[in-house]
Amino acid sequence: MWHIMKKLQAMVTGNLFKNKDFKKRFNKLVWNMHIQPDEFEKKWEFIINDFNLEDKRWFNDMFELHDKWIHAYFSDTRMSGLMKTTSRSESMNSFFNTYSQSGNLLLQFMMNYDKTIQKQRNTQNELDHQTKKPVYTFISPRPIEKHYANVYTSTLFYEVQKEIYKGSWYCQYKHIGTKNGWELYKVEQMNKNSDLKTEFEVEIKLPINDVKCTCEHFNRFGTLCRHAFNILMKHGIKEIPEQYIENHWRKDVISRHYHFGRHVYDTGDSEINRSVNQAYYNFEACLEYVRKNKDKMDLFVKKTESMLKEYENDPTNKLQKNRTNVEDVGKLMGISIPKDIDINVPNVQSNKGSGKKNRIQSATEIVYKNSNKQTRRCSGCGERAPHNLRTCPIKLAVEQSSKAT
Repeated sequence: MWHIMKKLQAMVTGNLFKNKDFKKRFNKLVWNMHIQPDEFEKKWEFIINDFNLEDKRWFNDMFELHDKWIHAYFSDTRMSGLMKTTSRSESMNSFFNTYSQSGNLLLQFMMNYDKTIQKQRNTQNELDHQTKKPVYTFISPRPIEKHYANVYTSTLFYEVQKEIYKGSWYCQYKHIGTKNGWELYKVEQMNKNSDLKTEFEVEIKLPINDVKCTCEHFNRFGTLCRHAFNILMKHGIKEIPEQYIENHWRKDVISRHYHFGRHVYDTGDSEINRSVNQAYYNFEACLEYVRKNKDKMDLFVKKTESMLKEYENDPTNKLQKNRTNVEDVGKLMGISIPKDIDINVPNVQSNKGSGKKNRIQSATEIVYKNSNKQTRRCSGCGERAPHNLRTCPIKLAVEQSSKAT
């Protein structure tokens, strides 16, 4: 969609592109996340007729492909926020192009690559620090808003906060009925002028708190919409249903192993992995609170040493001292080491014609090696020099002077 909108300037006249009414109406139509297909087609036709664009081939071609780039036609496709950016690959290419160029040597590329990765890690650390100790300003007394602040990152929280606010103040619900255990509601979304804007149907199933909305906001962005929040808050639900918390939006999605420079081994149990991550998160958070106070830091060390001794003395918590790196790699790759090994590494033999084992010497080494060799004596000048009678500079000078005379 971003590529299509970027071509708009080249496809219309300069006066039309500068027309604020045209740009406002066209952008509002294309980027509307809650518009329905029939509403889109009507408004598209109005714009084409109002600005005399019936003969513009580009607009006709784009309308023929509207089901490929307008949100309303693939709202049921699970995107999880990918449509918020132009392209993941293009974003990464742009990021690396800031630090490298196509004419760089391999060494320069590796140095620039290390610098780029270091910048990403620094940015990640800054965002983690901001997320760990955020100071939020809540715009509603709803407990579900506070629950979002505890679970999600700061960036996502501010986006969801807008949906909660609009669900509280700009949405009105009306109960329709019950069908197969689902409570059916019609939610009217109002604009800032309190005029009726659009209607959506929301279904909720209690007590498991499953919720569906015809706007398909969750499928596109991975977060609940204002209409779903309106119904959830109507039923007094104080926390986000677990099935609607995407792991890639959580604060604890990155394992604390990463910050401690250790390798992560998946135990295969998601609950254990989450507990391990939470334990590392709690340890690092406690360390952040006490690291500037020596007395509290000493007390913290004593408590952790006491816990360590307690677990070391427990016979059920013996570490796997005999586990080798080979076993770790096998577990990481999902393979097991066979007991009987039938295939062995062949013995290396130097056969005839296999070539020399010497490495290739550089030009500097070759020049230095040749400079130490004893040169021959020139029969023309009688000196030891890197030339012979034919190339002797004295002989050549005599021949040139005789020709000149």
